[in-house]
Amino acid sequence: MANNEEILNVRNARGIMIKMWCGSCQHKSVDAADIRSCNLTKRPVLCTSMCKKWELKEALLSAGNGGGKVKCLEYLMYVRDKRLEEQELIAQGVITSKQQMSCRELRRRFNKEHAKGIYAIK
Repeated sequence: MANNEEILNVRNARGIMIKMWCGSCQHKSVDAADIRSCNLTKRPVLCTSMCKKWELKEALLSAGNGGGKVKCLEYLMYVRDKRLEEQELIAQGVITSKQQMSCRELRRRFNKEHAKGIYAIK
């Protein structure tokens, strides 16, 4: 196992720097009690530990890939509020989960009500 001073940095396929440690390893898992362990050794690990079987996590392999845009905070809060309202209506039996608004409908309503786009970066 390595300590903090021996942690190395590697770049993923998109050139983003990733620290090589158990926290970024494909084999790390976290149980219900928030205990980190290695799926290979079945032993608890510190996030700052690293062994020779380290493999980059699947999610970090594609970090930096395009496909999504950063949404503005106002839109995210709008969506949260609408989804909470819908959950209350579902709990009351007024609507079913199949009657929830689609993401497309939420975007359309936000644009109409606020006269602005949903993206923070244009």
